[in-house]
Amino acid sequence: MRKFLLRTLMLTLLLASLFTITAFAEDAVVTGSDVNFRSGPGMNYEVLDCLPKGATVTVNDRSNSQWYSVTYNGRSGFIAASYLRLVTSAPASAGEILVDDGGDSAVAPAPAAPSVPAASGPTTVTVQGEAPAAAPSAPASSGTPGSINAMYVRFRSGPSTDSTILGTFNRGTALTITGSSGGWTAVVLNGTAGYVYSQYVSQGSVAAETPASAPAPTPTPAPAQQAPVQTEVSVEAPAPTPAPSAPVEAAPAAPVPAGAVTVYIGADYVRFRSGPSTSSTILATFNRGKAISATGTVGSWTAAVVDGMSGYIYNQYISATDPTAAAPAAPVVSVAAEPGYINGNNVRLRSAPSTASAIVAELNSGTAVTITGSSGDWTAVTVNGTVGYVYSSYVARGTISVVAPSAGAPVSGVGAQAAQMALQYVGYNYVWGGKSPSTGFDCSGLVYYIYGQLGYTLPRVANDQASYGTAVSLAEIQPGDILCFYSGSNYVGHVGIYIGDNKFVHASTSTTGVIISELTGYYQSRGFVIRRVA
Repeated sequence: MRKFLLRTLMLTLLLASLFTITAFAEDAVVTGSDVNFRSGPGMNYEVLDCLPKGATVTVNDRSNSQWYSVTYNGRSGFIAASYLRLVTSAPASAGEILVDDGGDSAVAPAPAAPSVPAASGPTTVTVQGEAPAAAPSAPASSGTPGSINAMYVRFRSGPSTDSTILGTFNRGTALTITGSSGGWTAVVLNGTAGYVYSQYVSQGSVAAETPASAPAPTPTPAPAQQAPVQTEVSVEAPAPTPAPSAPVEAAPAAPVPAGAVTVYIGADYVRFRSGPSTSSTILATFNRGKAISATGTVGSWTAAVVDGMSGYIYNQYISATDPTAAAPAAPVVSVAAEPGYINGNNVRLRSAPSTASAIVAELNSGTAVTITGSSGDWTAVTVNGTVGYVYSSYVARGTISVVAPSAGAPVSGVGAQAAQMALQYVGYNYVWGGKSPSTGFDCSGLVYYIYGQLGYTLPRVANDQASYGTAVSLAEIQPGDILCFYSGSNYVGHVGIYIGDNKFVHASTSTTGVIISELTGYYQSRGFVIRRVA
């Protein structure tokens, strides 16, 4: 019997070794601060936790390009892909994995090998010290018929994971094999020349396969049948494929197709990308008023040629007219100086009364200003000695103060003092771990400091402050009450001090500092409890 058990165990181990598949672990680092860790792949799903910048998660699935399925501290959920940087290193022989990390891998890719032509295909030239040039387009008859043999395979402009992604294709997609370069196969796919990692290319045809949950392939559209762009930049025809690079050190400038329409960038710091996706390479960044030649649209993106480069810009940032060619500003009417304050966040202070003028600063709710005049829809103000203009709807006259919960109600007591003191620190810096005016504040540090000045010793962190004092309902809320916002199902990760009129003061982010926000929208839906200190 013992011999039988021993033989069974040995057989089991042998079978296990035969069927073992080497795992490919994927880790990622969180690149933002307080990034939401959600129960599902979308903004409408419950926030399970808020992860700090630098936190490491294990990526389970990347089939959804917008939201990755991850595990953090033994808990599974989803994080927006734009806030994750993959750090997994593939085995040395792995080459181009099925869905790669877009060039963010911690391991530098091996240099591309020189291209070797197929029997009847063209030769691809790689310039020493430069990124491989895109293979020239070739007719289907100039190579060997083949097809993609896996799912989500990336088609690139050169034989390297550093090269631009021209499209993503699935099993069964037909192509023409024209040559090879190291571990890559040069192909022509939908009239566009490029490269696919060799293990995902088969000669002949492969049966197509489309999983029910897989995103549709996103091939680069061919330049044929371009329709003219209308004034609202609406074109039915697909965007043109960028012109192929010649085998020289610098690619030639892309020609502007006939029928292209001149439009303009409608905002500042707009990214110009190599493909119609936020995962595509950023080719350049342009500001408001930059003229571009629009050649078509692909979904929510406008295909364009800018300064000799072909690429894509998100439609939202395209303007049919030059936004910098504004009408002359109305004359400035001076008034006696009076106090005022900003009543919105990220409000721009400009050098002149026009959106075309330079941005001097960004101001947040509660920032004190001195009103000195007006010009059309703009208010002339002075902020900390700086003169500028703010759009009038974002400026209120007078000084901001604590508001009683109802008309005629007294505003007094410890809570009112705390609320009034919180207003004094609007505009101070946000500093992680900060708890004093000299260093700046984080959210719980601001609450800790203010109540400390009034003789109360509160816990230092937000989750513990949510257990201090007495719980009150939203109907009972008064100035000075602490709003404790959930960052997970039962974890409080953010706090602020209520000042009345459905507003609260809080140390928000390193970008905004201490600001005033309304208890609406995101903050209202985030979930919170209210605690009263005294």
